[in-house]
Amino acid sequence: MDRVREHKERPDALEALDKMLNISVGFLESSKLVPEDQQYFTEVELTTLDKLVKETLSWRNQQLELQEQTALSVAPVLTVRMLAEKIDSLDREV
Repeated sequence: MDRVREHKERPDALEALDKMLNISVGFLESSKLVPEDQQYFTEVELTTLDKLVKETLSWRNQQLELQEQTALSVAPVLTVRMLAEKIDSLDREV
């Protein structure tokens, strides 16, 4: 039952992660455009978000590749819970 639930819910969770990544990238890009004298965020905060976005994108691509190689009859490599944790991490940093 868990495998079936994972396979059914994964597309929506991936879509949510993609949306959060887009929001994070948009936020980061717009924050970098703010003049330094009006900047609310430190360079460390912006660098941390940039690093998290890049790591999350890389992780997402690796996990999707591994999941595609995994048979449907085997426990999934990429779980909805893992995706939710990545979404939460991005949300906290933004």
